[in-house]
Amino acid sequence: MKRYMIAGLVSIGIAGTLFCQAQLGGGPDAQAGTQQARQLMTALQQANWNETRVDFNLMRLSDAQYAENEDFRPSDRGSFVIYTSDDPDYSEVAFYTPVYAKQNVHRDANGNWTTNPTGVYIVGYRNGNVAQVPAAQLKWIDQPDGTRAGVFPGQAAYPPSLSPLPVQLPNPISQ
Repeated sequence: MKRYMIAGLVSIGIAGTLFCQAQLGGGPDAQAGTQQARQLMTALQQANWNETRVDFNLMRLSDAQYAENEDFRPSDRGSFVIYTSDDPDYSEVAFYTPVYAKQNVHRDANGNWTTNPTGVYIVGYRNGNVAQVPAAQLKWIDQPDGTRAGVFPGQAAYPPSLSPLPVQLPNPISQ
């Protein structure tokens, strides 16, 4: 059964909010995406983490056109964010995809944003594990440039003291 949802992505800091209509196929599609992510993990390991040596078809999910973030929708772009091994904030994470997650962003009358995330992020860890991480387990860390970056369970930057979603976010228009 297909579910139709309005999805929103909040970019914290200077960036704005992207809205689109997303169609998710539920468990079977996320399961297929997870299987593909496992194949991508194997290919990246065999290529010594060099994504340019990996078949592009492994980096493109068939459900990508339904991603809430329009950057992941074009057919000539990959569906995964792939990190280099020298990125200190993401040394434990090799890649993730937001295709099966949505933030459910709501704006109140005062211009504040509230999120209620659903779905899963498919995360590939450098130790070879691939997991479906519930969207609500994504947490945020402050960056030196004033923005915030998402972190997943299993990362050193993921202490329990961080605020899990849902959270109330400041009005990005007034910043």
